[in-house]
Parts: sequence; C-alpha cells; structure tokens
Amino acid sequence: MKAGLMRHRVTIQQPTLLSDGMGGGTYTWSNVATVWANVTTTNPANSLNIEEQTSDQFRSVQYYIVVMRYRGNLQTNMRLIYRGRVLQILSIVDINERQWELRLYCREGG
Repeated sequence: MKAGLMRHRVTIQQPTLLSDGMGGGTYTWSNVATVWANVTTTNPANSLNIEEQTSDQFRSVQYYIVVMRYRGNLQTNMRLIYRGRVLQILSIVDINERQWELRLYCREGG
C-alpha cells in the first residue's frame, strides 16, 4: 500500500490490569502506538453492516476495514481509537502473508 493512502491516525490500545493491592484489580486501556492507516467503512452490500437487537431495540452497527503497516504484536483483544471512536478488532489478516501490511476488520464500540 502506498504511504499516501494511509492518511488516518489511529491509536492502538491494549488492556492492562491495574492491581487494587488486595489481590484483585481492574482492567484499563493503555496506548501501545499511534500509527498511520487507511480507515474505511463497509457499504450495505458488504454483509458486514447489520443491525443488532439489544433490549427490544435495534441499533445500527458500523463496521470498518483498517489497513496499516504490519505489526507483529497486534492481537484481537486490543482496540483502536479513531477520531474519538472505539473500534473493536474482530479479525486481523496479514495480506498475502508477506508481513508487509495488515487488514483489520473492526466493529464500532466495545
């Protein structure tokens, strides 16, 4: 992918356990890196745009495809922050298995 197509800044975050000093703890999010990426939403013909039913209400769920340079430490338990939106990483694909760029399938929220 050409660098000019990666025009969006996204922050990669990972869950971090904060100890409460009593043997327990709570999870919080900590920044791993801020990188350049190409972020696009999927269109209705893509079958990823769906509506979810929650508590007798339907809400539209937006899905994104994020393409970025390869990062070996990226996992699906991480998330992205893009323009104030939280994107849950659903799947990570190493395009052509060349360790050059990644395609992330994400869902807003989470």
